[in-house]
Amino acid sequence: MVGASCGGRQAQILARNNPVKALAFFSSAVVSQDDEKDKADYQATLGEIATLFISSQQDGTFAGTQECFSLNEHAASTFISYRRKRAWLPFIETRQEFSIFKASYR
Repeated sequence: MVGASCGGRQAQILARNNPVKALAFFSSAVVSQDDEKDKADYQATLGEIATLFISSQQDGTFAGTQECFSLNEHAASTFISYRRKRAWLPFIETRQEFSIFKASYR
């Protein structure tokens, strides 16, 4: 399941209520840095699911994405960061399975 930007919260809700094998969050702060309950909820419900986290260092979601990655305990989970905003867009554009995102990030 993939969640991009504010869609990360929706993906998180869906994953909590439906079995998923893996998650991906693109520029999506899944946890609030200052909210300990939010962090505990994530760790208890999704912290053991393989997850790909991608965020730009210039994005407002970077700190929350980095925090969420640190809470994730799955060995296959990965955090990819870029230096500039939306630097991951070419990654999405070159992959057919992510073609749905092309229109929404233009």
